[in-house]
Amino acid sequence: MLLRRTSAVVLTAVFALIVVAVFSNGAQAQQLPRDVGLVPVPQMDSETATTRKQAMDLYEQAKYEAAIPLFEKVLAVVSTDVVAQERLALCVQHYAALLSDPARRRVERVRARKEFLRAKELGDNSDLLAAMLAGLPEDGRDPSFSPNPDIDQWMKNGEMAFSAGKFDEAKHAYMQAFTMDPKLYLAALFIGDMDFRKGDFAAAQDWFVRATEIDPMQETAYRYWGDALLKQGRIAAAREKFIDAVICNPYSQQPWSGVNNFLRAVNKPAVYRHVKSPLTSASNGNSSLTIEVPPNMPMNDGSTAWIGYPTVHLAWQNRKFAQEYPNEKEYRHSLKEETMALSEVATVALQTVKSGQKLNSDLEFLVSLQKAGLLEPYVLINAADAGIAKDYDEYRKDHRDLLVRYLSEVVLPPAPVDKPQ
Repeated sequence: MLLRRTSAVVLTAVFALIVVAVFSNGAQAQQLPRDVGLVPVPQMDSETATTRKQAMDLYEQAKYEAAIPLFEKVLAVVSTDVVAQERLALCVQHYAALLSDPARRRVERVRARKEFLRAKELGDNSDLLAAMLAGLPEDGRDPSFSPNPDIDQWMKNGEMAFSAGKFDEAKHAYMQAFTMDPKLYLAALFIGDMDFRKGDFAAAQDWFVRATEIDPMQETAYRYWGDALLKQGRIAAAREKFIDAVICNPYSQQPWSGVNNFLRAVNKPAVYRHVKSPLTSASNGNSSLTIEVPPNMPMNDGSTAWIGYPTVHLAWQNRKFAQEYPNEKEYRHSLKEETMALSEVATVALQTVKSGQKLNSDLEFLVSLQKAGLLEPYVLINAADAGIAKDYDEYRKDHRDLLVRYLSEVVLPPAPVDKPQ
């Protein structure tokens, strides 16, 4: 399922920072967060099943107001139907966008947010729901596109036409706004989106390129550009754009939805590994540690190298952080600290493993990253916490090439070679 905006609500999600856990805590390869549409349909009686199908059909036909009472009827019988719950929320949100009365729009948007939150409670962790919640303010207020009232009105006219499925009319309105302000990122993005929805993927791509030129640090245009390339069968080129989107902000779920689209196109999983120490440790003050070694931990696969891992962290907490970050008053977990600790583990593991023995898979992975110079990108993308994430923007300024290499060589599977255009 392509994650694309479904009404004016999502435009604010373009700029929202959604800090979500998209990284694995295990060492196995796995997919990114699922689409809600892959959830099995719960059991229900035949009458409810018929009503559910009617509601789904109305949703696909963009008859949102008519679909709302049918989804409500289904959920009154099967309250745990997460797909029906998400579709109900989307219908309410679409319906709100079509209302001309601002007060009524606000009420329906507040309701839409509540319905999305209910879907989340039911276990919906789809890319779409994350974007919807990010873009729906709690008070249901209308978004603002521009401080210029004329430009803002043209954009809102375009959004109303878009929600009504009138893509040509919407494009005209967005074009008027873009003519008045050629630096309006969302106008260029939405013009391309209208071309995309009409099936003119090459024209859409041109507008997405223009949007990235207006603001190269926003992920949405890269992701949409990747979608347009996928539609043209250019999978390798799309892969590059999805990587560009992730690099804009790896801590938001939206760019990873583009990666999901690529993974479905090649029918292969991404590889996420978050390597963790098998030891547990606790500080007994400023200079001492208690380290607990699991009784079943192997002694011949390099695992003992993890004993030095908490020692590095203790040194950073006591003095090294203040030395490395003199302008920060309080300690935080940092990119430098985690990279140093993991690098020491990898180095010691290689030194301690005896001839004929083999490192375990986690340590082999760390060693391979160290040799390739990709430990820092790994930490930032697969092992980041709130403290480490603060180092991302500064690192990206000088090391974007390493972030691209890590995503391309380690995380994502290869793509088939695109045919010459």
